[in-house]
Amino acid sequence: MAVLEFAPNDDLHITFDALYVDFSDEKILRGIEVPFAWGQGSISADTAIIDPETGFVTSAITEGQRVVVRNDYEEREAELTSFGVNVEYNVNDNWSVEFDASYAKVEREIWSLESYSGTGRGDSRGVADTLGYTFDGGNTGAQFSHELDYSDFNLIQLGGPLSWGASSALNEKYGIDGTEYANQAQDGFLNTPSVDDELTALKFAATQVLDNDYVSAITYGVSYKEREKTKDSDGDYMTISSFSLENPGMLSVPEEYRLGSANLDFIGMGDMIAYDVRGLMKDGYYDLLSEKLTGAQHQTKSWTVKEEILALFVKADIDMEVGGLPLTGNVGVRYVQTDQSSQGNAFNPGSGIVETSPTDISHDYSHVLPSLNLSLAIDDKQTVRFGAAKTISRAKLSDMNASVETTFSEVPNNEGYNWSVSGGNPELEPKEAFGLDLTYSNYFSDEGYFSVALFHKDLKKWILDGTYQIDLTGVADPISGIVPENPLGLGTGKVNGGEGTLWGYELSVALPFNVFSEDLDGFGLIASYTGIDDDIKDQHGNKFSLEGLSDTISNVTAYYEKNGFQIRASMRYRSDFKGQVYGIGFDAQQVDIEGETIVDAQIGYDFGEAGFTSLDGLSVFIQGYNLTEEPFTTLSGDNSLQVRDYQDYGRSYLIGFSYKL
Repeated sequence: MAVLEFAPNDDLHITFDALYVDFSDEKILRGIEVPFAWGQGSISADTAIIDPETGFVTSAITEGQRVVVRNDYEEREAELTSFGVNVEYNVNDNWSVEFDASYAKVEREIWSLESYSGTGRGDSRGVADTLGYTFDGGNTGAQFSHELDYSDFNLIQLGGPLSWGASSALNEKYGIDGTEYANQAQDGFLNTPSVDDELTALKFAATQVLDNDYVSAITYGVSYKEREKTKDSDGDYMTISSFSLENPGMLSVPEEYRLGSANLDFIGMGDMIAYDVRGLMKDGYYDLLSEKLTGAQHQTKSWTVKEEILALFVKADIDMEVGGLPLTGNVGVRYVQTDQSSQGNAFNPGSGIVETSPTDISHDYSHVLPSLNLSLAIDDKQTVRFGAAKTISRAKLSDMNASVETTFSEVPNNEGYNWSVSGGNPELEPKEAFGLDLTYSNYFSDEGYFSVALFHKDLKKWILDGTYQIDLTGVADPISGIVPENPLGLGTGKVNGGEGTLWGYELSVALPFNVFSEDLDGFGLIASYTGIDDDIKDQHGNKFSLEGLSDTISNVTAYYEKNGFQIRASMRYRSDFKGQVYGIGFDAQQVDIEGETIVDAQIGYDFGEAGFTSLDGLSVFIQGYNLTEEPFTTLSGDNSLQVRDYQDYGRSYLIGFSYKL
């Protein structure tokens, strides 16, 4: 990072900044996938324990169960480059101008490799296991029991233990179509998506200083932003290079790639084989075949989206008196014009082969966004603030792509459509909100204050999963050549459809204990509590939960700071909320995320503040994070008993020092 500033006089100030980031991340993931839901094994009713309220099987033993032993590897590489220049110039005592220009680009690549191993190829070959499971209380995951030794390299070998990869191209490549090994040639998978993201921004503003009793200055401005994001999705089936119809078995992991075992005692599965799958791949032990030959998943996940945003704005700074009390703030309005476009691929599965046609869809819209911010000083300690504004929040570019899968039917469906379309929605517009905020603050001492804040937001055009109409005038079915009389199709994807209200309050206090007694000087408490309620409905009038929104959020910090000592303990709590995580093929999935309570603590000592003049500037510290080992937990669907993801990050400790010259 570099920042250069140039100020040759009091009227001109120029700043140039540049940032370059070279990011790399490596993951090694090892575990056992147990496909209970995919027809493997049988459960004896005598061993099953069922939760009476949900009907969920919380404990059982399955016989004849085969598993997939996974050794996965992932690399992520990214480069960020950005430049910016800002120029401020005072034309005279009444006018000043500002110019700002910036450019940023990110290039990201992911190399995600899945490697499968087991006791035999396909659904019914190899040694099966008898597995038991019991879901733990408190949504902390499950404990398993097993009989096989998954750390035995003679038993667990490279190859696909389940019939994954139903690809006619794989069957044709290995000559297994129509044989007992059909659809059994996938021994792993390689995902290789890449993303390029580019942003250019320009802004020019002029400020006029006024001399009156109401408005101190007016700012006029114009800004332009252009963003273009391109995603190229790709993937390959992996098959061990020794596989053929004449040699359809598994492959024992070569000695030089064996890394011992990984311990899975934390879920009761003992040890499993560990091997260097990256080395196996690079040394030619796997052959690759593009998934694009027989699947359109990657074409319909590849796209380019572009946004061009032009904004005009004016803002007046308020400086006046009301009833003898000073009132400051600002009032303004912004006009925003947006032109968006997307290029992608359309795929019609009716042909039986992967053929796509290019798509190019544009859409434009505009917003008028007023805002008002006022601050009334009751006295030196008390302030009342009020805010009102209309705001927008833009959709993810990935949801605005023009890549779709289309299905044509000569007979219209129940809604009267011949075309059915699923994928991105290039006509998606931003969420809209009109918000009101009212805050009272009281600074009752040099170190203490308390505040009460109320807020209300009216939400419109929220973004959620739904259906929409799409115009396909003149588009013919690629199979039959028919152009239907009704040119409209029914699209499925992200839509603007939710609306409703959200309201709540926030209480916060900084309480130094010296307000009670000087003997307690140095002790104190900082706390806040936020309560939120909402009534958001989707386009069908059903209750809808906003992502990332917890009903309750609270923070408490107790501290002692005196004579060089700095001692703090903090607790942060948030209730359950909806969130997004990555699923199969890096697709985003909405899940229920369990609430959490995080406890941190810190002890520090500043020698200078303690009176050691020879050590002035030196301080030492010890910090502990997540002392109660709070996990990150997500649930599957609406079943509060079924844990989707349970991650225990443990505690973190830091010890260090700083010295200031």
